Amino acid sequence: MNTKFLIIAALSIVVFYANIWGNSIYILDEAKNATCAREMLHRGDIIVPTFNDELRTDKPPLHYYFMMLSYTLFGGANPFSARFFSALMGVFTVMLVFMIGKRELGERSAFYASLVMLASLQLPLQFHLAVPDPYLIFLVTAATFYLYRYNRTEKWIHFIIGYGAVGLGVLVKGPVAIVLPGLSIFVYLILSKQLKWSAIWRMRPLLGALLILIIAVPWYFMVYQATDGQWIEAFFFKHNIGRYTSTMEGHGGLPLLAIPVALLSLLPFSTFIIQVLKNAWKSRYANPLISLALAAGCSTVLFFSFSQTILPSYISPALPFLSLLFGYYFDQLVTNYSASLKGVKSSVLVFAFIAISLPVAGYLAMKNDQSIADLKLLSLWLLVFSFGAVIAMIFAFKKDYKRMFMSLVISGLLWFQAFNYLIFPKLDAKNPVLASEDIWQQKEVYYYGRMNASFVFNAQKIIPPINSTADLQRLKQGPESFIILTRKDQATDLLTDQDFQLVFQQKDLFENHTTMIFEFKN
Repeated sequence: MNTKFLIIAALSIVVFYANIWGNSIYILDEAKNATCAREMLHRGDIIVPTFNDELRTDKPPLHYYFMMLSYTLFGGANPFSARFFSALMGVFTVMLVFMIGKRELGERSAFYASLVMLASLQLPLQFHLAVPDPYLIFLVTAATFYLYRYNRTEKWIHFIIGYGAVGLGVLVKGPVAIVLPGLSIFVYLILSKQLKWSAIWRMRPLLGALLILIIAVPWYFMVYQATDGQWIEAFFFKHNIGRYTSTMEGHGGLPLLAIPVALLSLLPFSTFIIQVLKNAWKSRYANPLISLALAAGCSTVLFFSFSQTILPSYISPALPFLSLLFGYYFDQLVTNYSASLKGVKSSVLVFAFIAISLPVAGYLAMKNDQSIADLKLLSLWLLVFSFGAVIAMIFAFKKDYKRMFMSLVISGLLWFQAFNYLIFPKLDAKNPVLASEDIWQQKEVYYYGRMNASFVFNAQKIIPPINSTADLQRLKQGPESFIILTRKDQATDLLTDQDFQLVFQQKDLFENHTTMIFEFKN
């Protein structure tokens, strides 16, 4: 093993495992996914996903299985065990990009591409979360790379890994695991002037489809039987077709919104995007992997640009491929700057403007949010980007592009460590679930209308619903006191009933809702 391989492996572990044990399972998607895995493990059920004992139709089960294994290995459902394999998927993805890039672009390009992945904004965050996206990113990356390799080598091992990764991806997020690699390979064939029936049939798509079906269909068939078709109907029509064709859960956006999301995700490097894409376009015939990375990165972003529901995580499978393009560009810039692309100084100046604005914007945003206003000085940690940008600018004007690039990398790496160990723990302590633990822990707890999903994970038990005012009145006739969790927009009946005392109220962290807790004393 060479030095660069070991550096990337070590950095991957440091970045993706940074304090995954120290911050609570609070974010909605984390809470629902981690809780679902715990409930399946508790029941000994590998077929039917549930959240709070209700059918959860959002995602297939593969990431639940990894969490269940982790819960078994690491002593139960806790933040570390819920996120352990997500972080490992990050390590695998970076090492895969490094190895493929080294083989076809050279070690330095692969090294720079890996650093872009580790120091940019979104991927380190994605691989920190107990959600299905880390698994999808790795599997889509592996599927696309190995189907590309199969196109070039026709080796059966590449066929099995490529189509096998697609099949496993279908068990993580459904049809999108077929669409993204398929679209990427299709566009690659166009860019490389191979789009002929003979090239398509050489990929053995029917045999590949059979392998995908063998891997994915058994669970889908079993969950269809176990839920009388309810899971299948909701997953395919609501969470796939519905999310793409209509706005869901308030996550709508303008057409082409995925493009600025991708640029934000790749900071502090994305201000070089024009040079990177122009360089990749000129090199698309000289190097097939550049053609693939250009096809995969751009087609994935454009595919989600027309989705009516958009979350930052949607474009994340594009980022490993776009990072390869960035790594290739920075390698050329460092080794042959006199012949390389123009606009380096302008790109650094643009990032410097963004980086200097970040602490101001962060300070004002936190100051205006009453739930975290007292922590507004934490925004000063964004000065890490500001200092990195200024140093990078100095090196850019000296035409020392290697140190310029490394300044951007170091600022990104330092910011993420500060975020995980110093910033987010203080923000996390402000979330209403942790802030109210002394009130609801060790007591009989119900919820009325809606509640923060993190309560269920942190309670480590089912929280029964109260479905109507009649149920509420019947519960009051019982012999015991109890706690009711709800949200402010659901609390009218409780606020007007003098038997219930409001004992806690706080705005949900990162959300527009307000958690309210009522107590009934008998």
